Amino acid sequence: MSQSKLYIIEMKLINNVFNRVQVTIERLCVVCIQALAEMDCWQEVLPMVLNVYESVEKCPVTVIQLW
Repeated sequence: MSQSKLYIIEMKLINNVFNRVQVTIERLCVVCIQALAEMDCWQEVLPMVLNVYESVEKCPVTVIQLW
């Protein structure tokens, strides 16, 4: 197998892992928002989201829709 094919396979694998990590972070963030909502701690949602995503612009739609 040529090096270029190996490189392409490696990049696809890295991209796949990166996408899974992003999905996991998004799901955990959703759970945290739900937990904060249940505790009536809405004032803590934005700081938590900013801690995870650094800015609202980087936040996935599913997270923004919850709050």
